Amino acid sequence: MKLRISVKARILDPALFISIATLAVVIGMAFVASSRTIEELAKKQGDALAASYASEIDAMLEVAMDEARAFGRSFTGLRRAGLRDREAYSEVARSVLEGQPQYTAAWFMWEPGALGVDDGRYAGAKFSTESGRFASSWVRDKAGKYSTSTWKDEEADAPYYALARNGKTEVLLEPYQYTYAGTSESVWMTSACVPILDGGKVLGVCGIDISLEAIRKRCADFVPMKDAYAIVVDNAAKRVYHPKAELVGQPVGDDTPLQRDALRAAIREGKPYPLVKKNLATGAVSYLSYYPI
Repeated sequence: MKLRISVKARILDPALFISIATLAVVIGMAFVASSRTIEELAKKQGDALAASYASEIDAMLEVAMDEARAFGRSFTGLRRAGLRDREAYSEVARSVLEGQPQYTAAWFMWEPGALGVDDGRYAGAKFSTESGRFASSWVRDKAGKYSTSTWKDEEADAPYYALARNGKTEVLLEPYQYTYAGTSESVWMTSACVPILDGGKVLGVCGIDISLEAIRKRCADFVPMKDAYAIVVDNAAKRVYHPKAELVGQPVGDDTPLQRDALRAAIREGKPYPLVKKNLATGAVSYLSYYPI
């Protein structure tokens, strides 16, 4: 079961440019005030790196969204072919996880009666909610073991289902921390949610949960030069990844109070934002280039 959570999401509409996260490249700059040329070169390089790295992370998320789309289309095709075996549909969800270690779960929930059978016959059964509605998750733990996770009817109002269903559109949730029912592991993730459609009618929603661990590992490799590193923040300006683990979950901007509000507004609106920061303790100067994912 995916418990009810309060999260925001990026609705994948070209008219909306709201990022689920922002990547920043931090470059230590050793220059004096008169060395304007060196300063400008450092800034240009920082901007280019931030844009490049953000594009790479975005591509990782787009692969998951492509798979979620295929997931949904396969369900539509199976239903048209007359398949009503709930376990067979569930095995499709399991297959989505295979060979994709960055995925923590593949899940789906159908609208009441959308499979063309009496849901009440399956009340409380495997792959069903307490009322018999068709829903299930396949979850993979850190050891690579698979298990199913049950759902409840109330989850039809949760954002991972309701946003895609009500809008008939794909949704990518902001990074959030989550614990699956029946497990004790807390996982940082995002979710690619896609409506299952047939002729414009919503049959349900399927989705893939993507662990942020793969993104963190990739960001840890973003070390283009000495004293440079990448961080990732969510839409609320909280750090999702930082080389210093103790800063994860903390908001950016507190160490630059004069630019804090403008920085957080840019992150919230999915806009690039550059700034120069001086370490008050060491006097070191850094250039930070934030770019939306």
